[in-house]
Parts: sequence; C-alpha cells; structure tokens
Amino acid sequence: MAKRLEAVAVFKEYNLRRHYESRHKDKYDSLQGQMRADKLSKLKSGLSAQQNTFVRQAQLNQSSVRASFRVAQLIASSGKPFTDGEFVKKCMNAVAKEVCPEKEDVFNAASLSASTITRRIEEIGGNVYAQLQQKAKEFNFFSLALDESTDVQDTAQLLIFIRGVSANFEMCEELAALQSLKGTTTGEDIFGKVCQTMEELDLDWSKLASITTDGAPSMVENPAAPFPAEKCVEALEMLKAQFGVRFRKLHVNAKEIRLFQNPFVADIDEAQPSYQFELAELQNCDVLKDAFKPNSLIDFYAALPNDTQMQGHSSH
Repeated sequence: MAKRLEAVAVFKEYNLRRHYESRHKDKYDSLQGQMRADKLSKLKSGLSAQQNTFVRQAQLNQSSVRASFRVAQLIASSGKPFTDGEFVKKCMNAVAKEVCPEKEDVFNAASLSASTITRRIEEIGGNVYAQLQQKAKEFNFFSLALDESTDVQDTAQLLIFIRGVSANFEMCEELAALQSLKGTTTGEDIFGKVCQTMEELDLDWSKLASITTDGAPSMVENPAAPFPAEKCVEALEMLKAQFGVRFRKLHVNAKEIRLFQNPFVADIDEAQPSYQFELAELQNCDVLKDAFKPNSLIDFYAALPNDTQMQGHSSH
C-alpha cells in the first residue's frame, strides 16, 4: 500500500510539473522573490474563494431541502392540501423581504410546489414505514387493533393498528396499514387484508398475542345480542357470584404474581420448577439486586438475558 501511494504521488508531481511547464512557465518564471510569493498567495486565495463558493452553495441546497421536508411534514400532519406549500412560500418570502432582505434569495430557494410537497410526503411515509418494518422484526410479541369504517366516497376502509414489545421492553404503537375494501366487507375480506399486512411487515403469527376489533359483525364469531334490560337484576346477581369465584381463586396465581413483583424475596421452593434455577442465581447476584432497586420492573426484566425463562414470561 505504501509503495502504491508513493507511486501515485510521483505521477501526480510529474503531471503537475508538466502542466506548469507547458502552460504557465513563460508567465510565472519571470517572477522572483517577494513578487513570486505574493502571486502564489493571491492564487491560493482565489482557489479558496472558489471552493468556499461551492461549499456554501451545497450547504444552501441541503438547507433548502431540509426546509421543504419540514414544511411537508407540517402540511401532512395538519391535514392541509398539498397546494398550501405555494402559499406558505409566499408568506415566507413576504416575511423575509421585511425582516431580512439580504436572506430573501435563501428563502426563495426552498421548493414548496404541490408536486414537490407530494414527493416529500411520499418519501417521509416510505421512511416511516421502513422504520416500522425494522421494528417489527424485533418484536417478541405484538397485538393488532382493527377498525372498519366508510369514507366520504362510500368506500370501506380498514385501519390496522399494531402494538409490539421487543426483547428490551421497548414499546411501539403505530398505524400498520390503511386497506381499502372494494365490494364486500365480509370476514374473509377483512382477514385477507390482515394477512396481507402481516406479510408486508414480515410478522410471525406465533407472536400475535391478541386482536381487538370495533365489534362489527364481520369481525366477531358470534354477533352481539341486544342488551336484555329486563334481566338486569338477574345479571347483576350472576356477576356478583362470578366475582366471588374469581377473587376466591386469586390465591392460585398469587405466588406467581409475587414472584415477578419482587423475585429477590420470593420463595424458591414455591416457584415453578422451570424458574427455580434462574431464581436461585438471581437472588445470589449482588449486581442484579442493585439494579433492581432504582429501576422499574420493565427496565429490570429488560436487562435480563433474552434466553431466560423469567424474561420471556414477563414479556408475554
């Protein structure tokens, strides 16, 4: 590598010398002493000024592009027409003309036409979706929420929301897809759109924890019956009995709840066999004890190794 760099340097010096002798020797060889030094300094200053001009122009272009992205984001988040970008630019130019006239060209360089705003919003949307796809690959478990409604053009739209949790207990909740339902809106149609979204995000069905719907008949197996008002008294009595049974059996899961609430004081013998070995190691680790006190339960279990039984159960 050193020999190659040395060879390149030799060729570069040779080319520069040949260029000087063939183009500039007659003009500059007559300059000697201080005159030659002054001329050299002047040429360097001119070259530096030209380079700075290109640098400033590049920085101006970058700033203009960033500004157009910021305006496009505001227009999209506010639900304004894309053509409003042109009106915003007129406002910017009017303000610049009064406040800082010397910067008017800088403000005018930002492209906010309707076509530009459209492209910017498409690029922002594509980037956001790419980030969601990347986060979806890190989900340990996720849940979906479905909402089907009709827009102003009488077209059924299915909104699919996703909430996922990673191994580090990082939560992500986003709109996964907006699917148009052409023609019928049967359960099969809706399920097909859900499958399409699952495939686009490369989601694993085995990691799906739950699905919540808006209660539309096509989304539930058994349609909801009218509320039997005449049976309120009887229903309340039954509900009371159910609560009694449920809370009476709460002690069945009490040990498991106490285990994850504070694993350092839990009785190892009362824990499930799959947790006992990990629990023993946990209670004998001073580092984890110190990490447990100042942190929340989510942060603590997120710090545990991903292959431990306790971390996997707590994330589920």
